[in-house]
Amino acid sequence: MKVIDANTFVNSFKIKPDKSMSFLLGAGASVSSNIPSGGQMVWDFKRTLYCTDNNIRTSLYSDLSKENVQKEIQSYFDGRGGYPELWSPEEYSFYFEKCYPSRSDREYYIRNKVRDIKPSLGYLCMGELIVNGKIDLVSTTNFDDLVQAGVHSINPGFSIKTISSAVSNSVGFALNEGFPNIIKLHGDYLFDKLKNTESELQKLEDKIADIWKTSIKQNGLIVIGYAGNDNSVMSVLEELINEGGIKKGVYWCKPRGSKLSIRACKFMENACNVNEQSAVVEIDGFDDLMYSLYLAMNLENTNIDELWKGHDKKQEILYDAIGRHTASAITNALPAIQFPRKCYVFSSNITTWKELRAITNNSCVAILHKGKVWALGSKNGILEAFADKNISDIEEVDIPIYMMKLEHSDVIGMFYEIIENNLLSKGLSSFGKNKYFDRNSRRLRNGYFVYDAIKIAMTFVKDNVVMNLLPTVYVLKSDGSQLDRFAYQNIVNNEMSTLYNKQMNEKVEIWVQKLSTNRKLIFELGNAILEFSTQRIRFAGTGSIDKCYQAKETELAFDYENDSCIAVNQLKGLINYGPLESYANRSVRLAVLSPRECAADIWRHLNELNKHHATTLKQDKAFLPEYIGFQDVFRCGLNIPNGNDTKRFKGYSLSDALKASAEEFFNGICRYIDVMEREKHEFDVLVIYIPNRLSKMRELKNENVYFDLHDSLKIYCAGKGIVTQIIEERSVHTNSDMAKIMWGLSTAIYTKAVGKLWKPKMTRYDTAYIGLSYVQSIKNNEKISIGCSQLFDSEGNGMELYLRPLKDPQIIQKNPYMRSGDACRLMNNLKRIYDESVPLHKLNRIVIHKTTHFTKEEMEGITKGLAGVDNIELLQIQEFSAWRAIRFQNDVATLFPIQRGTVIPLDKDTFLIWTHGSVQHDELAGKNLNYYKNGRGIPAPLLVKRFMGKSSALELVNEILMLTKMNWNSGDGLYKILPVTLDFAKALSRVAKQDLVVYDRPYNFRYFM
Repeated sequence: MKVIDANTFVNSFKIKPDKSMSFLLGAGASVSSNIPSGGQMVWDFKRTLYCTDNNIRTSLYSDLSKENVQKEIQSYFDGRGGYPELWSPEEYSFYFEKCYPSRSDREYYIRNKVRDIKPSLGYLCMGELIVNGKIDLVSTTNFDDLVQAGVHSINPGFSIKTISSAVSNSVGFALNEGFPNIIKLHGDYLFDKLKNTESELQKLEDKIADIWKTSIKQNGLIVIGYAGNDNSVMSVLEELINEGGIKKGVYWCKPRGSKLSIRACKFMENACNVNEQSAVVEIDGFDDLMYSLYLAMNLENTNIDELWKGHDKKQEILYDAIGRHTASAITNALPAIQFPRKCYVFSSNITTWKELRAITNNSCVAILHKGKVWALGSKNGILEAFADKNISDIEEVDIPIYMMKLEHSDVIGMFYEIIENNLLSKGLSSFGKNKYFDRNSRRLRNGYFVYDAIKIAMTFVKDNVVMNLLPTVYVLKSDGSQLDRFAYQNIVNNEMSTLYNKQMNEKVEIWVQKLSTNRKLIFELGNAILEFSTQRIRFAGTGSIDKCYQAKETELAFDYENDSCIAVNQLKGLINYGPLESYANRSVRLAVLSPRECAADIWRHLNELNKHHATTLKQDKAFLPEYIGFQDVFRCGLNIPNGNDTKRFKGYSLSDALKASAEEFFNGICRYIDVMEREKHEFDVLVIYIPNRLSKMRELKNENVYFDLHDSLKIYCAGKGIVTQIIEERSVHTNSDMAKIMWGLSTAIYTKAVGKLWKPKMTRYDTAYIGLSYVQSIKNNEKISIGCSQLFDSEGNGMELYLRPLKDPQIIQKNPYMRSGDACRLMNNLKRIYDESVPLHKLNRIVIHKTTHFTKEEMEGITKGLAGVDNIELLQIQEFSAWRAIRFQNDVATLFPIQRGTVIPLDKDTFLIWTHGSVQHDELAGKNLNYYKNGRGIPAPLLVKRFMGKSSALELVNEILMLTKMNWNSGDGLYKILPVTLDFAKALSRVAKQDLVVYDRPYNFRYFM
């Protein structure tokens, strides 16, 4: 049996005569259009039957991609007898008829699944191939009208004929050679009695069979998304092949890495034997293949190529629904009173930035733009600096606004240089990028010299330049030498953690005065003048000044059925109601891999999980309730192995391990994991203990190698289907708070073993979330770029992590970005992976987060890959911005910082949101009292910019706040600063650098927690 790749097939298809090939589509072709495949429907039927028989809601089993859920449901049917074997061809018809014995009910089920759907990218591309005359026949076992919808999306007036049993008695029941035809082999949901059980699928109606055989006999057939499990279609195909039909060959497409059904495999072996053109084609999916055919044919259509430009793709963000803030906020931002709006522009023989930097002097600054020099400063200084550079006449040109709005604006870069020239002349010293320190502020702290310093940042907001002042410190050893990076950052963090709300306000004011001259904050270079107000930008909930808003704290639900099981403090929710997904009448079973010499330490530590612990932390006491033991928190036991348990405990010699290299140690641990894999049915989570004496094994990183023991163990165990909890000695022998440690460890173990701890109270069921990140890694001495992502709904269903190498990344400021094709394929695959969870609700909205901006190519590819999804939100979320705000009440800086949930709009597309900050709630410090997580310094906001979408600020903000509380691996904190979309994407970026990682396959998120 010949097997070819997709590229080989695409090249062959391109040169074949028009209308010489037809398509046979199965259910797999419509999955990306939100219609479940036959296999997915089987699990939906099983879920319905299981829940009905046991009198429980289907929402308890909303994620059917989880192995333990499938195992529980399948075990129920296997134990009853008389049911088909798992994955057998009979399952679809059997379970469909068992679930809905009435034929009319089966038709209602199908109609509900296919109604109001929109064509995905694959159907749009197929429509373009039909309209352009490349193909004129599509036969399908599907009941939907996606082929017609694809054609009419391309050309609404195009004529195409549908042939099905619905019109069998009319004159129209015949193949029409005047325009393209669609043959519905199993009926049309709009008209027919549908064929969907074993008895109904046994034989095609004679007229349909004759028409289909005649239409494909002399040509070739491309099969996509069809498993070959129903006798009616397969018997016709087998008969044709035996008679020498389908003369131009059969191309049976299957997902890469999958296997054909037994019957389809035998059919293709026969087809390949009798016709050398026939082949099995390995593809990524229907959408990906059809888009490749569309590109190969050099077709162009704005409905495909410019999906991202739709007039309704982006709308202005509206904020009023959030609710006004009761306090006011004064930022660290100073608006410009004046800034350069014109620039000197001329041609020269300078072609590189290096040349340009070498000749600019103290009287001018310059950039290269579109082959010309753009300069600010003194015209005479410019003439002097460029005297021997063969320059043209100098023009004075308006600086386009867009050049100042760019994320890495070279024009703003010139403004930074002007400021630097002025500050250095005032006696300040520079360090790092746009950072300056005052040598006169030196003080001795713990043997180090500490200096007051300022970081300056500029952005373009509402058609004006804004300068942010961010106080910091500069540190030197007492002998004036530099510290190492980690020691330096530790001192800086300690210094800044003591600057609370009032102190930070005072520091900003001091720097405003220090940078001013004669009460003016002005920076000049020739005739280029930057002047900023000394009054910081202020926002308030009331009055005529700029508005700020306050979103409510996210409430979490702990029961699918009881709406009263709600909490803001998730730990109190667990104590009061137990976890959302339970492990009734069972215990979580741990296995342990540890040096034998340290076994007592890890057993002692794990047994603390079954004890009570009250926190001793003053600041976190408002959040951390007493840890009351694993059984009472999670309503299930915790089974910890001892040294006599040969199946669940493996010990190795610490002294032998210390003699090994990092690579040898890792390989040795893997051999133990291989042994434990054979017993993995005996445990739920494998605990791997790493004592301090093995610290040298933790990493090996240089320009050629990137090895991290933690991440490599996670990847290796994921390949074995083993969920791990890696514990290091610093958590075991510690003076840290045991209640905090036990809450963090217990929630992580329970999530990995069982499932979801909680879900948001307010859920939009038609929405899913994607976190994107990119990383560059070295593989086989070659630098490659990798896209890291995951997609899941607001309840955490379908949470799979996915890595894909980028074929031809665009590099901007040393960061990789996806080309349109990569973005399209990635979205296709993420959507397919999510659909495999058999979600209970159709997906109409997808929200995508990433930390860098979205390029035109990325937006183009994303919208193509998600064609058919009504609403796509593209949000850039930056964790590190220079914006800060001081909380004021009645014009007085308060003791506690700005509240979590504070929202400040910057322009129609951009806003600040504080996901870290003070929280006032009865379940924390009290209704009118402040709880501030960690209690250090003042919080930084996330900077959010929308590139596509039409949701209100209320929805976007509530989702971001909700997603900061959906990382079940962080049960010892009220929230994370980043939404879980980006938290997981960051973790994936780190994992992606390991040599062991396997691309283009989904990983369950539990393997990497």
